[in-house]
Amino acid sequence: MQSENRSGQDVTSQYVDLQSQLTNLQKAENGPAGHHGPSTKQPGNDSTTKTQDVLNVYNQIVSIRGQIEQIQGR
Repeated sequence: MQSENRSGQDVTSQYVDLQSQLTNLQKAENGPAGHHGPSTKQPGNDSTTKTQDVLNVYNQIVSIRGQIEQIQGR
C-alpha cells in the first residue's frame, strides 16, 4: 500500500494582491495622459526648474516600470 502526502499553499490572495498592485502601477505609469494643468507663470518657473521636473517624472516612471516588470515576472 502506498501513501501520498501532499501539501499546498493557497496563493489566491497573493495573486489577487499582485494583480491589484499591477493594475495600480500601470495606471500610475500611464498617468493623467495629456493633462498638464493650467499654465501659470510663477517665480522660479524657469527652464531649469522645468527640466528638473521632467527628470523627476521620468525617474518615477522608470521606477514604476521596474515594479511592473518585477510583478509580471513573478
